[in-house]
Amino acid sequence: MIGGGVHLGEDSKSCVERETYEETGVKCTARRIAIICENFFRGVGGAIDGKDCHELEYYYLMDMPKEAIFETSTDDDEKLEWVALDELSNNDIRPAFLKTELKGVIEGESLIHVINDERNV
Repeated sequence: MIGGGVHLGEDSKSCVERETYEETGVKCTARRIAIICENFFRGVGGAIDGKDCHELEYYYLMDMPKEAIFETSTDDDEKLEWVALDELSNNDIRPAFLKTELKGVIEGESLIHVINDERNV
């Protein structure tokens, strides 16, 4: 999943459009917010290593240009690639609830709120 941090004074919609462009080179438009997730996890690496963390995550449905098929890597050497909805369960996607919830969110119009706790997983 593409992710990043909101700049001071930046709204989440602008942030997701900027982060998508920065990580893929593709200009996309955020259509609507689909998921708000309170994500609890144990940090790994850097300043959060071993610490209990709590993130508020906003997941948007995005409109992308039809020609926007890409495969690239991030600055952290993470590989970015398109994954079909039917193949999500075959991949290590975090938070894990996305494997089961994403298809329903895309097909529906509702906003869901998820409290995800992976601190003891």
